Amino acid sequence: MLRLADDIVISIGPGVPIRLRASLRAAIRLERIGFSRLASAIVEGNVTLIKAIIVEGAEDDPSDLLDELDFGPLGKTLRSLQEPLLRFLLILSGVDPDESQRPPQATPAITAKPFSLAKHYRRLYGACIVTFHWTPDQVLDATLAELDVALNAHIHALTVAEALSKELPPPAHPDDQDLQQLYHLEPTVDPVTGMDVEFDRAGLHALKAKLGA
Repeated sequence: MLRLADDIVISIGPGVPIRLRASLRAAIRLERIGFSRLASAIVEGNVTLIKAIIVEGAEDDPSDLLDELDFGPLGKTLRSLQEPLLRFLLILSGVDPDESQRPPQATPAITAKPFSLAKHYRRLYGACIVTFHWTPDQVLDATLAELDVALNAHIHALTVAEALSKELPPPAHPDDQDLQQLYHLEPTVDPVTGMDVEFDRAGLHALKAKLGA
């Protein structure tokens, strides 16, 4: 399956780095806790919720490495985790971390219904199951960026196919001449006599002569 650069790598003490994957599964589970609550927990150094983020996002079981949070230099470790974990939450919530750091531009006020991430995740899950016939685990293991690219590519292909179908005339049923050109067939009927060119006329005349004798 397609894989895009949506991973965040963190390090807890001198241990092996932990790779956090912004999968749909992680997004669904952490959204239930609340991204705003989790962001506050990261800034405040809430070890319990920070561990929850890491456990849900880690590709491999990080249990042994998370012990470093309990026995290592806690303050320094938590400060080093703030930036990558906040970036991870932004990706899960559908926000480009780099875009979020740019100065905001003035835009007209827009009145709209609140956007539900939970509903968005459910629709994304259902769309990929139905469209690509992936298994539930394949969809949940994919990152949000991977699912977005796959769906956009599918929509683009459908759009192109529809445009081509409107521009091209409907295919006509091939006549004998078309089939001859397509399959490189030689004509079997003499256009003058209307007889099969492969028929043995000499043999036919000889047979008639014998019968008339």
